Amino acid sequence: MDLFKLDDYKEALKLIIRNRATGSRGAFKNIAEYLGVNPTYVSQVLSGSRHFSEEQIFSACEYLGTSQLEAQYLLILVQIERAGTFKLKDHFIKLRGQMRQQASKVSSRVPKTRELSETENATFYSHYLFSAIQIASSLDERVTFDFICKRFNLAPGRARKILDFLVDTQLILEMEGQFKPGTSFTHIDKSSPFALKHLSNWRLKAIDAAAEMSDEEMFYSVNFSVGKKDFEVLREKLVILIQDFLNIVKNSPSEDIAQFNLDLFWVKK
Repeated sequence: MDLFKLDDYKEALKLIIRNRATGSRGAFKNIAEYLGVNPTYVSQVLSGSRHFSEEQIFSACEYLGTSQLEAQYLLILVQIERAGTFKLKDHFIKLRGQMRQQASKVSSRVPKTRELSETENATFYSHYLFSAIQIASSLDERVTFDFICKRFNLAPGRARKILDFLVDTQLILEMEGQFKPGTSFTHIDKSSPFALKHLSNWRLKAIDAAAEMSDEEMFYSVNFSVGKKDFEVLREKLVILIQDFLNIVKNSPSEDIAQFNLDLFWVKK
């Protein structure tokens, strides 16, 4: 069902809960905790005659990770419900119609393959979570907002900001409450400052991961002296290893997210 065809904010909110929350049975309780109210109150609102305030519906949307457009639409539905005069209600009803037209244009837009701009790259490579969540969208399971928050231990507001950027740049797509791989791509030259930032992000993440290394994981670092010709031999062997590595990854099922770092360099200082 299309969220933007609903007139009742309660039905719209329940639709979002069904689509977004992997643990929907406890969704009312979790929303209540986020709003700082009793779970009974949330049940009475969504199943009875009581109503959320604008502040409460905004916070509920934040918790559920709705897009900015969805949150604005639900706020308008609440304003229609709570309007004290016919003139004010009619004003919000007209705004609802405009929102529906806007949502229709967004949903009908066909994503086009494109490369990120320099400004977008600066944001994407500012933190490892942008690339990690982009990869997570390709997993062979239902990747919802709730899944992203739990998988990366993120607060709803932080998760939504990252997801909004990835969706806006088409690095991922958001469809019926799920996230899928997008049509955009990132590319940086090895001389780019973004390349150094990207390497730094994942090296720091590797250090964190090494502190809780499991038996199936592997971290290896060695200093050695070697002849220049043998250095070239080692480099070529590693190139072959990377090619084999990429071929395996290409045909492997997307069950979980992993990271591979490889370095071979002369120690100059």
